[in-house]
Amino acid sequence: MMWALSKQGRLLLTVLLCWLCAVLAPLALAAGQNPNYSVVRSATGKFGYINTLGKVVIKPQSESAGYFASNGLATIQLNGKYGYINASGKIVIKPQFDNQREFASNGLATVELNGKWGYINASGKVVIKPQFDVAEDFASNGLAKVKLNGKYGYINASGNAVIEPQFEFGGNFGKDGLALVERNGKEGYINARGEMVIKPQFDKQREFASNGLAKVELNGKYGYINASGDTVITPQFEDAEDFASNGLAKVKLNGKYGYINAGGNSVIAPQFEYASSFGNGLAQVSLNRKMGYINESGDWISDFILPATAAEKKQLANEETARYERERPQREASETRENSRRLCEAQKQTCYATCSGLDSSGGSSYWGCSHQCDKIDCD
Repeated sequence: MMWALSKQGRLLLTVLLCWLCAVLAPLALAAGQNPNYSVVRSATGKFGYINTLGKVVIKPQSESAGYFASNGLATIQLNGKYGYINASGKIVIKPQFDNQREFASNGLATVELNGKWGYINASGKVVIKPQFDVAEDFASNGLAKVKLNGKYGYINASGNAVIEPQFEFGGNFGKDGLALVERNGKEGYINARGEMVIKPQFDKQREFASNGLAKVELNGKYGYINASGDTVITPQFEDAEDFASNGLAKVKLNGKYGYINAGGNSVIAPQFEYASSFGNGLAQVSLNRKMGYINESGDWISDFILPATAAEKKQLANEETARYERERPQREASETRENSRRLCEAQKQTCYATCSGLDSSGGSSYWGCSHQCDKIDCD
């Protein structure tokens, strides 16, 4: 049986659905979904967030800010310490760490305390005590890169060493299960057992991205290889980065940055003086010396530095007035010194002029007078 709604009933239903979306969406985000927000800075130097449409969703108020992780938490800095907020902007782990990173897919985040790195969970509880010189996020195979006593190795989520620290350098494991390492001055790729599976052959190389490609350098140019070590995009770029989750990689060609796909085809033509990799659907770029965000189609979405609000303009004006008043005594003292110097120099010149009228041939009376003028110190 079909329910027939009047025009007024359909309007009320639409309003109700919109209200539910407005109420439930923030609750869902606060419960732990990645909201796809990007960081922006206010005119007063504070950091906040915009959505993919360029709308401010969390007012700039922190000293620094990071991207939201899959658990819906993002790093922020207040009063020199780092903590985490949720998608509503509420602090859920109070700022207390010297440094930190975003949460990994296993629910742990690396934090720094007193020069050592460890791991916390989403409640802020320390689960692996800070003890490492370097610590990175856990990869999809459950291993994280750490540095201890000058060597790199890999631990599991319990903090136990799976591959003992032995490498001069260690990269993160990719989804293909390989990690870039350096031992005895040579770089190659190991598996989760620590076995070398791709031997060194390039000048430099990077970890494998989520699409199974890794950046390599050969003769000063960058390209990409697959997990078998085969070249899939010939080294040709002046600079290049890993492929992002949207399948695009930042590259530099003829002095400008653009983006390519996994086939090596240009998706967004090189045109930017600066560009970042894509994150949360947006990439930060500089075009004609103006910073902002573009989407995956290359459309300009938002300026990085937001226009000053009326309140911020007033704050900036007040700060400028306060600065002017603070510097007034120093400025007036400087002006007084300069005026005194100019007056002294004028007096000195008058003295010399008087001396020149005493004896045009430069007799002893002239030199005695001139010597007295020399004693006038204007410094």
